[in-house]
Formats: sequence, structure tokens, C-alpha cells
Amino acid sequence: MVNQEIDIIQTNLDTTKRMINIFNFVDDLPKVFRQEMDELIDKLTLSDSGSQYVKYIEAWQSDFEHELHRKVGELTILNREVRENMKFTAMLREKAFQFELVQEYIRLFMEIFEEESKDGAYERAVVRIASNPRMKQLAEQQKLYTGGD
Repeated sequence: MVNQEIDIIQTNLDTTKRMINIFNFVDDLPKVFRQEMDELIDKLTLSDSGSQYVKYIEAWQSDFEHELHRKVGELTILNREVRENMKFTAMLREKAFQFELVQEYIRLFMEIFEEESKDGAYERAVVRIASNPRMKQLAEQQKLYTGGD
């Protein structure tokens, strides 16, 4: 169980590092795009035939930058959702750990009860529990787990 937890934590850490790299790249995209487009516009304005395309390219650049900013916003929301999912996963892990503790307590109790029960109380309790339809399968699994017949 501990190794699985370490693997999950390491996977989450690796995913977070990759996400940070992607966010940094995406966050820089509008600036890089603007620099590239400004350079293109400068080249076009130097030539006589290119000046007619400048307004079109500037409008396209503005629309593209707006879309990039929108996508960065979407990624920010997605990142927030991933963090919330991570919190939820951590809470589930904590609940699973608590459940394992309860299972261990019950198993130890049953082992000690079986050892200490000289008058057949353990067997009677198991039979009574198994008579409950909801508990029958659990009682059968417990028998298999403890090596009972």
C-alpha cells in the first residue's frame, strides 16, 4: 500500500511538473506571437507590395492573440479543476486508509475473539452474522480469509 501511495504521489508530482512547463510555454505564447508578427509586419512595410497586407495581418494578429488569451484562461480553469481533483483524491486516500484501519481492527478482534472463545461463542456469532443476507458474503469471505471451512 505504501509503495502504491508513493507511486501515486510521484505520478502526481511528474504530472504537475509537466503541467507547469506547459503553462509556462502557453503563458509565453502571446508575447512570442506578438514578436513574430511585429517582425513580419516590419518586413512587409519595408516592401512596397507588402503594405497592403498590414491591416489584414494586424487584425488577424489581434484575433489570434485574443484566442490565445482565452485558451490560457481555459487552461487556468483546467488547472484549478485538476487541483480540486487532487484534493478529492487525497481525501479518498485518507478515507481508504481509515477504512483499512477499521478492517484491521475487525480482523484482529475476530482473531482474538476466536482464540478466546472456548464455549463456541465465536462460531455462534459467525452463524448469526451469516444468516443476515447482506452479511452472508462477507462472512463467507472471512471464512476463506481465515482458512475456515
